[in-house]
Amino acid sequence: MLRSVFTELFLMFGLIFTISMGRRYVFENANKSRRYTILAIMSIILMGLEMESILISNKNDANLVIFNRIVNVLGYVLSPVFVYLLLMFSLHNNEKYTFHKKLLSIPLLINTLLSVLSCKTGWIFFVDSQNHYTRGPLFAVPFVFCAFYYFLFIIISVKNRDNYDHGDLAALMIIVTVPVLSIVLQIIFLDSIVIWSSAAISLILYYVFLRELQFTRDIQTDVKNRAAFEKEMLQCLKRNKSASIISFDVNNLKQTNDKFGHKAGDQLLFEAAQAIKKCFDDIGSTFRVGGDEFCVICEDVPIMIAEHALSNLDQLLITINTTRYIRLEIAYGYAYYDDAGGESIYAVYSEADRLMYIHKAKLKGAKSTISEE
Repeated sequence: MLRSVFTELFLMFGLIFTISMGRRYVFENANKSRRYTILAIMSIILMGLEMESILISNKNDANLVIFNRIVNVLGYVLSPVFVYLLLMFSLHNNEKYTFHKKLLSIPLLINTLLSVLSCKTGWIFFVDSQNHYTRGPLFAVPFVFCAFYYFLFIIISVKNRDNYDHGDLAALMIIVTVPVLSIVLQIIFLDSIVIWSSAAISLILYYVFLRELQFTRDIQTDVKNRAAFEKEMLQCLKRNKSASIISFDVNNLKQTNDKFGHKAGDQLLFEAAQAIKKCFDDIGSTFRVGGDEFCVICEDVPIMIAEHALSNLDQLLITINTTRYIRLEIAYGYAYYDDAGGESIYAVYSEADRLMYIHKAKLKGAKSTISEE
Protein backbone atom coordinates (compact mmCIF):
# COMPACT_ATOMS: atom_id res chain seq x y z
CA MET A 1 0.00 0.00 0.00
CA LEU A 2 2.82 2.41 0.86
CA ARG A 3 4.30 1.73 -2.57
CA SER A 4 1.01 2.99 -4.10
CA VAL A 5 1.20 6.13 -1.96
CA PHE A 6 4.75 6.93 -3.10
CA THR A 7 3.82 6.24 -6.73
CA GLU A 8 0.88 8.63 -6.53
CA LEU A 9 3.02 11.30 -4.81
CA PHE A 10 5.51 11.05 -7.67
CA LEU A 11 2.74 11.36 -10.26
CA MET A 12 1.21 14.31 -8.41
CA PHE A 13 4.50 16.18 -8.70
CA GLY A 14 4.54 15.31 -12.41
CA LEU A 15 1.06 16.80 -12.86
CA ILE A 16 1.98 19.92 -10.88
CA PHE A 17 4.96 20.37 -13.21
CA THR A 18 2.77 20.07 -16.34
CA ILE A 19 0.26 22.55 -14.87
CA SER A 20 3.09 25.01 -14.26
CA MET A 21 4.44 24.57 -17.78
CA GLY A 22 0.93 24.83 -19.25
CA ARG A 23 0.42 28.19 -17.53
CA ARG A 24 3.73 29.50 -18.84
CA TYR A 25 3.29 28.20 -22.39
CA VAL A 26 -0.33 27.71 -23.43
CA PHE A 27 -1.29 24.92 -25.82
CA GLU A 28 -3.19 25.85 -29.00
CA ASN A 29 -5.29 28.38 -27.07
CA ALA A 30 -5.97 29.56 -23.53
CA ASN A 31 -9.20 27.53 -23.25
CA LYS A 32 -7.42 24.25 -23.98
CA SER A 33 -4.74 25.07 -21.39
CA ARG A 34 -7.46 25.93 -18.85
CA ARG A 35 -9.31 22.68 -19.47
CA TYR A 36 -6.12 20.65 -19.07
CA THR A 37 -5.35 22.47 -15.81
CA ILE A 38 -8.83 21.69 -14.42
CA LEU A 39 -8.45 17.98 -15.22
CA ALA A 40 -4.93 17.84 -13.79
CA ILE A 41 -6.02 19.52 -10.53
CA MET A 42 -8.98 17.14 -10.23
CA SER A 43 -6.65 14.19 -10.78
CA ILE A 44 -4.36 15.47 -8.00
CA ILE A 45 -7.35 15.85 -5.66
CA LEU A 46 -8.59 12.32 -6.42
CA MET A 47 -5.14 10.83 -5.88
CA GLY A 48 -4.91 12.75 -2.61
CA LEU A 49 -8.25 11.33 -1.50
CA GLU A 50 -7.13 7.86 -2.55
CA MET A 51 -3.94 8.19 -0.52
CA GLU A 52 -5.88 9.38 2.53
CA SER A 53 -8.21 6.40 2.17
CA ILE A 54 -5.23 4.01 2.01
CA LEU A 55 -3.57 5.51 5.07
CA ILE A 56 -6.60 5.74 7.37
CA SER A 57 -8.83 2.81 6.32
CA ASN A 58 -9.08 -0.15 8.71
CA LYS A 59 -7.20 1.63 11.47
CA ASN A 60 -8.93 0.88 14.77
CA ASP A 61 -9.45 4.52 15.63
CA ALA A 62 -13.01 5.69 16.20
CA ASN A 63 -11.86 9.32 15.88
CA LEU A 64 -11.14 8.75 12.19
CA VAL A 65 -14.59 7.36 11.28
CA ILE A 66 -16.18 10.67 10.19
CA PHE A 67 -13.05 11.76 8.34
CA ASN A 68 -12.83 8.37 6.58
CA ARG A 69 -16.46 8.58 5.51
CA ILE A 70 -16.01 12.10 4.13
CA VAL A 71 -12.90 11.05 2.19
CA ASN A 72 -14.73 8.10 0.62
CA VAL A 73 -17.85 10.14 -0.21
CA LEU A 74 -15.71 12.77 -1.99
CA GLY A 75 -13.74 10.10 -3.84
CA TYR A 76 -16.83 8.29 -5.12
CA VAL A 77 -18.65 11.54 -5.98
CA LEU A 78 -15.74 13.12 -7.85
CA SER A 79 -14.61 10.06 -9.80
CA PRO A 80 -17.39 10.22 -12.45
CA VAL A 81 -17.20 14.05 -12.40
CA PHE A 82 -13.61 13.84 -13.67
CA VAL A 83 -14.58 11.69 -16.67
CA TYR A 84 -17.75 13.75 -17.23
CA LEU A 85 -15.64 16.92 -17.53
CA LEU A 86 -13.30 15.12 -19.93
CA LEU A 87 -16.33 14.31 -22.09
CA MET A 88 -17.79 17.83 -21.82
CA PHE A 89 -14.48 19.39 -22.86
CA SER A 90 -14.46 17.16 -25.96
CA LEU A 91 -17.96 18.48 -26.78
CA HIS A 92 -16.93 22.10 -26.16
CA ASN A 93 -18.66 24.59 -28.51
CA ASN A 94 -20.61 21.78 -30.20
CA GLU A 95 -24.16 23.12 -30.18
CA LYS A 96 -25.82 19.96 -31.50
CA TYR A 97 -25.01 18.19 -28.22
CA THR A 98 -26.57 20.87 -25.96
CA PHE A 99 -29.61 18.75 -25.02
CA HIS A 100 -27.49 15.63 -24.53
CA LYS A 101 -25.16 17.50 -22.17
CA LYS A 102 -28.09 18.11 -19.82
CA LEU A 103 -29.13 14.46 -19.91
CA LEU A 104 -25.56 13.33 -19.29
CA SER A 105 -25.51 15.13 -15.95
CA ILE A 106 -28.25 12.84 -14.55
CA PRO A 107 -25.87 9.92 -13.69
CA LEU A 108 -23.77 12.38 -11.67
CA LEU A 109 -26.77 13.33 -9.54
CA ILE A 110 -27.67 9.65 -9.00
CA ASN A 111 -24.09 8.80 -8.06
CA THR A 112 -23.82 11.77 -5.66
CA LEU A 113 -27.04 10.74 -3.90
CA LEU A 114 -25.96 7.09 -3.57
CA SER A 115 -22.49 8.07 -2.32
CA VAL A 116 -23.77 10.46 0.36
CA LEU A 117 -26.46 8.03 1.55
CA SER A 118 -23.87 5.23 1.74
CA CYS A 119 -22.64 6.70 5.01
CA LYS A 120 -25.87 5.31 6.52
CA THR A 121 -27.01 2.62 4.07
CA GLY A 122 -23.70 1.08 3.00
CA TRP A 123 -24.89 0.89 -0.60
CA ILE A 124 -21.54 1.79 -2.19
CA PHE A 125 -19.23 1.60 0.84
CA PHE A 126 -19.47 1.44 4.59
CA VAL A 127 -17.18 2.59 7.40
CA ASP A 128 -18.26 1.09 10.72
CA SER A 129 -17.84 2.56 14.20
CA GLN A 130 -14.40 0.95 14.44
CA ASN A 131 -13.25 2.63 11.20
CA HIS A 132 -13.32 -0.60 9.19
CA TYR A 133 -14.00 0.02 5.50
CA THR A 134 -15.99 -2.46 3.39
CA ARG A 135 -17.40 -2.31 -0.13
CA GLY A 136 -21.18 -2.21 -0.54
CA PRO A 137 -23.42 -4.13 -2.98
CA LEU A 138 -23.53 -1.09 -5.33
CA PHE A 139 -19.77 -0.51 -5.17
CA ALA A 140 -19.44 -0.77 -8.98
CA VAL A 141 -21.98 2.01 -9.73
CA PRO A 142 -19.49 4.96 -9.78
CA PHE A 143 -17.12 2.94 -11.97
CA VAL A 144 -19.95 1.98 -14.34
CA PHE A 145 -20.76 5.70 -14.74
CA CYS A 146 -17.05 6.43 -15.27
CA ALA A 147 -16.87 3.72 -17.95
CA PHE A 148 -20.05 5.09 -19.58
CA TYR A 149 -18.66 8.63 -19.85
CA TYR A 150 -15.26 7.35 -20.96
CA PHE A 151 -16.82 5.19 -23.68
CA LEU A 152 -18.66 8.25 -25.02
CA PHE A 153 -15.42 10.24 -24.88
CA ILE A 154 -13.66 7.63 -27.02
CA ILE A 155 -16.54 7.70 -29.54
CA ILE A 156 -16.33 11.52 -29.79
CA SER A 157 -12.53 11.30 -30.19
CA VAL A 158 -12.94 8.84 -33.08
CA LYS A 159 -15.61 11.07 -34.68
CA ASN A 160 -13.16 13.99 -34.48
CA ARG A 161 -10.40 11.94 -36.10
CA ASP A 162 -10.19 14.37 -39.04
CA ASN A 163 -8.51 16.83 -36.65
CA TYR A 164 -5.54 14.46 -36.43
CA ASP A 165 -3.36 12.62 -38.89
CA HIS A 166 -3.11 8.84 -38.65
CA GLY A 167 -0.06 8.85 -36.37
CA ASP A 168 -1.57 11.41 -33.99
CA LEU A 169 -4.85 9.50 -33.82
CA ALA A 170 -3.03 6.26 -33.00
CA ALA A 171 -1.09 8.01 -30.22
CA LEU A 172 -4.30 9.52 -28.82
CA MET A 173 -6.03 6.11 -28.79
CA ILE A 174 -3.10 4.61 -26.87
CA ILE A 175 -3.32 7.42 -24.30
CA VAL A 176 -7.07 6.99 -23.72
CA THR A 177 -6.68 3.19 -23.51
CA VAL A 178 -4.38 3.32 -20.46
CA PRO A 179 -7.18 4.03 -17.91
CA VAL A 180 -9.36 1.32 -19.50
CA LEU A 181 -6.63 -1.25 -18.93
CA SER A 182 -6.23 -0.06 -15.33
CA ILE A 183 -9.97 -0.57 -14.67
CA VAL A 184 -9.70 -4.12 -16.03
CA LEU A 185 -6.67 -4.77 -13.80
CA GLN A 186 -8.46 -3.42 -10.73
CA ILE A 187 -11.47 -5.64 -11.43
CA ILE A 188 -9.23 -8.72 -11.79
CA PHE A 189 -6.99 -7.85 -8.82
CA LEU A 190 -9.35 -6.38 -6.21
CA ASP A 191 -6.55 -5.28 -3.90
CA SER A 192 -4.79 -3.22 -6.58
CA ILE A 193 -5.19 0.58 -6.61
CA VAL A 194 -4.20 1.80 -10.07
CA ILE A 195 -7.10 3.75 -11.60
CA TRP A 196 -6.13 7.29 -10.63
CA SER A 197 -2.44 6.60 -11.06
CA SER A 198 -3.16 5.53 -14.62
CA ALA A 199 -5.38 8.61 -15.14
CA ALA A 200 -2.44 10.78 -14.04
CA ILE A 201 -0.10 8.93 -16.42
CA SER A 202 -2.61 9.50 -19.25
CA LEU A 203 -2.81 13.21 -18.46
CA ILE A 204 0.97 13.56 -18.47
CA LEU A 205 1.13 11.72 -21.80
CA TYR A 206 -1.73 13.92 -23.07
CA TYR A 207 0.31 16.99 -22.09
CA VAL A 208 3.20 15.72 -24.22
CA PHE A 209 0.71 14.94 -27.02
CA LEU A 210 -0.71 18.48 -26.97
CA ARG A 211 2.79 19.94 -27.07
CA GLU A 212 3.58 17.78 -30.09
CA LEU A 213 0.39 18.94 -31.82
CA GLN A 214 1.56 22.54 -31.55
CA PHE A 215 4.14 21.78 -34.21
CA THR A 216 1.31 21.04 -36.65
CA ARG A 217 -1.23 23.72 -35.65
CA ASP A 218 -1.47 27.38 -36.56
CA ILE A 219 -2.26 29.03 -33.22
CA GLN A 220 -3.63 32.23 -34.77
CA THR A 221 -6.35 30.56 -36.88
CA ASP A 222 -6.78 27.21 -35.06
CA VAL A 223 -6.26 25.12 -38.19
CA LYS A 224 -3.34 22.95 -39.31
CA ASN A 225 -0.16 24.72 -40.42
CA ARG A 226 2.18 24.56 -43.43
CA ALA A 227 4.25 21.73 -41.94
CA ALA A 228 1.10 19.62 -41.53
CA PHE A 229 0.09 20.51 -45.10
CA GLU A 230 3.39 19.27 -46.53
CA LYS A 231 3.08 16.09 -44.47
CA GLU A 232 -0.47 15.50 -45.71
CA MET A 233 0.61 15.97 -49.35
CA LEU A 234 3.30 13.31 -48.88
CA GLN A 235 0.81 11.00 -47.19
CA CYS A 236 -1.51 11.27 -50.21
CA LEU A 237 1.36 10.15 -52.41
CA LYS A 238 2.37 7.27 -50.12
CA ARG A 239 -1.18 5.99 -49.65
CA ASN A 240 -2.01 6.36 -53.36
CA LYS A 241 -5.06 8.46 -52.50
CA SER A 242 -7.00 10.63 -54.93
CA ALA A 243 -8.01 14.02 -53.56
CA SER A 244 -9.88 17.24 -54.27
CA ILE A 245 -7.56 20.16 -53.53
CA ILE A 246 -8.98 23.63 -52.91
CA SER A 247 -6.79 26.73 -52.62
CA PHE A 248 -8.09 29.85 -50.79
CA ASP A 249 -6.96 33.44 -50.39
CA VAL A 250 -8.50 36.02 -48.03
CA ASN A 251 -9.09 39.34 -49.74
CA ASN A 252 -8.59 42.80 -48.23
CA LEU A 253 -6.20 41.74 -45.43
CA LYS A 254 -3.72 44.55 -46.10
CA GLN A 255 -6.47 47.18 -46.27
CA THR A 256 -7.93 45.86 -43.01
CA ASN A 257 -4.54 45.99 -41.28
CA ASP A 258 -3.86 49.53 -42.58
CA LYS A 259 -7.28 50.91 -41.72
CA PHE A 260 -8.25 49.06 -38.54
CA GLY A 261 -5.00 47.63 -37.19
CA HIS A 262 -3.40 44.19 -37.11
CA LYS A 263 -5.79 42.92 -34.43
CA ALA A 264 -8.68 43.36 -36.86
CA GLY A 265 -6.62 41.64 -39.56
CA ASP A 266 -5.92 38.70 -37.25
CA GLN A 267 -9.64 38.43 -36.50
CA LEU A 268 -10.40 38.49 -40.23
CA LEU A 269 -8.02 35.58 -40.82
CA PHE A 270 -9.43 33.63 -37.88
CA GLU A 271 -13.02 34.01 -39.08
CA ALA A 272 -12.02 33.07 -42.62
CA ALA A 273 -10.28 29.90 -41.37
CA GLN A 274 -13.27 28.95 -39.22
CA ALA A 275 -15.70 29.52 -42.11
CA ILE A 276 -13.63 27.27 -44.41
CA LYS A 277 -13.25 24.66 -41.68
CA LYS A 278 -16.98 24.66 -40.93
CA CYS A 279 -17.88 23.93 -44.55
CA PHE A 280 -15.17 21.33 -45.17
CA ASP A 281 -14.71 19.65 -41.78
CA ASP A 282 -16.79 16.61 -42.74
CA ILE A 283 -14.89 15.92 -45.95
CA GLY A 284 -11.36 17.26 -45.59
CA SER A 285 -8.60 18.95 -43.59
CA THR A 286 -7.99 22.70 -43.52
CA PHE A 287 -4.46 24.15 -43.56
CA ARG A 288 -2.99 27.63 -43.37
CA VAL A 289 -0.23 27.56 -45.97
CA GLY A 290 0.77 31.24 -45.94
CA GLY A 291 -0.09 34.65 -44.54
CA ASP A 292 -3.63 34.92 -45.95
CA GLU A 293 -3.63 31.66 -47.91
CA PHE A 294 -5.36 28.41 -46.94
CA CYS A 295 -5.79 25.01 -48.54
CA VAL A 296 -8.20 22.11 -48.03
CA ILE A 297 -7.27 18.55 -48.95
CA CYS A 298 -10.21 16.16 -49.33
CA GLU A 299 -8.93 12.60 -49.70
CA ASP A 300 -11.06 10.28 -51.86
CA VAL A 301 -13.69 13.02 -52.23
CA PRO A 302 -15.13 13.62 -55.73
CA ILE A 303 -14.87 17.16 -57.03
CA MET A 304 -18.68 17.47 -57.07
CA ILE A 305 -18.81 17.12 -53.29
CA ALA A 306 -16.05 19.72 -52.94
CA GLU A 307 -18.04 22.05 -55.21
CA HIS A 308 -21.08 21.59 -52.96
CA ALA A 309 -18.97 22.55 -49.93
CA LEU A 310 -17.77 25.65 -51.78
CA SER A 311 -21.38 26.57 -52.51
CA ASN A 312 -22.10 26.26 -48.79
CA LEU A 313 -19.11 28.51 -48.10
CA ASP A 314 -20.47 31.17 -50.48
CA GLN A 315 -23.82 31.10 -48.65
CA LEU A 316 -22.12 31.21 -45.26
CA LEU A 317 -20.08 34.27 -46.28
CA ILE A 318 -23.27 36.06 -47.36
CA THR A 319 -24.77 35.37 -43.92
CA ILE A 320 -21.58 36.42 -42.10
CA ASN A 321 -21.28 39.66 -44.03
CA THR A 322 -24.80 40.80 -43.10
CA THR A 323 -23.50 41.51 -39.58
CA ARG A 324 -19.89 42.47 -40.32
CA TYR A 325 -18.51 45.98 -40.69
CA ILE A 326 -15.37 44.59 -42.37
CA ARG A 327 -16.44 42.41 -45.30
CA LEU A 328 -15.11 38.84 -45.29
CA GLU A 329 -14.24 37.81 -48.85
CA ILE A 330 -12.49 34.58 -49.85
CA ALA A 331 -11.23 33.70 -53.32
CA TYR A 332 -10.79 30.03 -54.23
CA GLY A 333 -9.77 27.63 -56.95
CA TYR A 334 -9.86 23.85 -57.05
CA ALA A 335 -8.51 20.87 -58.96
CA TYR A 336 -8.67 17.09 -58.65
CA TYR A 337 -5.67 14.87 -58.05
CA ASP A 338 -6.06 11.37 -59.47
CA ASP A 339 -3.48 8.96 -58.10
CA ALA A 340 -3.78 6.95 -61.31
CA GLY A 341 -3.17 10.03 -63.48
CA GLY A 342 0.06 11.42 -64.77
CA GLU A 343 0.15 14.74 -62.89
CA SER A 344 1.88 15.05 -59.54
CA ILE A 345 -0.12 16.23 -56.54
CA TYR A 346 2.01 19.39 -56.42
CA ALA A 347 1.13 20.22 -60.04
CA VAL A 348 -2.56 19.81 -59.15
CA TYR A 349 -2.11 22.12 -56.16
CA SER A 350 -0.43 24.68 -58.43
CA GLU A 351 -3.40 24.46 -60.81
CA ALA A 352 -5.84 25.04 -57.93
CA ASP A 353 -3.71 28.00 -56.87
CA ARG A 354 -3.76 29.42 -60.43
CA LEU A 355 -7.55 29.14 -60.60
CA MET A 356 -7.82 30.78 -57.20
CA TYR A 357 -5.95 33.87 -58.47
CA ILE A 358 -8.30 34.04 -61.47
CA HIS A 359 -11.25 34.00 -59.07
CA LYS A 360 -9.53 36.62 -56.91
CA ALA A 361 -9.13 38.92 -59.93
CA LYS A 362 -12.82 38.45 -60.81
CA LEU A 363 -13.85 39.41 -57.29
CA LYS A 364 -11.72 42.55 -57.43
CA GLY A 365 -13.09 43.36 -60.87
CA ALA A 366 -16.68 42.99 -59.66
CA LYS A 367 -15.90 45.27 -56.73
CA SER A 368 -14.35 47.89 -59.02
CA THR A 369 -17.42 47.80 -61.29
CA ILE A 370 -19.72 48.30 -58.30
CA SER A 371 -17.68 51.24 -56.98
CA GLU A 372 -17.64 52.89 -60.46
CA GLU A 373 -21.40 52.60 -60.72
